[in-house]
Amino acid sequence: MTFTTLGVQDEVTVVRQMFEEVQADIEANTPDRFVGTGSLNGRRPTVAPSPAIAGAKQSEQSSRLGEEVAFRLRDLEKDVDGLDDRAVAEAHHFVSQSLQELSRMRDIVQEKAEEASSFEQQIADYSRSLLGAKRQQVNRHVDHVGNQMREANGSVDVEEVIVKLPERYGENVAKGLEEHIIRNMPDYEYLKQFAVRSC
Repeated sequence: MTFTTLGVQDEVTVVRQMFEEVQADIEANTPDRFVGTGSLNGRRPTVAPSPAIAGAKQSEQSSRLGEEVAFRLRDLEKDVDGLDDRAVAEAHHFVSQSLQELSRMRDIVQEKAEEASSFEQQIADYSRSLLGAKRQQVNRHVDHVGNQMREANGSVDVEEVIVKLPERYGENVAKGLEEHIIRNMPDYEYLKQFAVRSC
């Protein structure tokens, strides 16, 4: 069994077609004396009406049947009109709810974007403070090594300094400092000969 989704207008059209088919069938099978002039709208029934029923009892039953059919037909017309109004109201309600949900979703997305921006700023601030702290730590160590070199009149044991780096700064920073020290020692040795000595 296959189900298809119809729009509101499609459903109303299907119900109207069903109503018109039932109405045409009822009008075609209703005896001539029960058919009003307005119900035929200038057309002849497509199916020949039933032959006239003889006898008073049969006439009374036919009369009641015709009234009941006419009453049900009027009810069916009212139901179709009510269905049309309900379908429009339901569609309007659905659209209204969808717009409200969309607005809520937009607010949530905006709130999350603001939270992400705030978090990003916190990370940037923390990174700057951490980098500043590491920079100060390295500068203090460079000053310390420089003071040791001045006290020792320029003769510093580079191996001793390199061994102490990992415990002070961690493996990654120590490795970078070690490379920097080794790379710059020839320049240091060259420039040391021009140092001004105090008396």
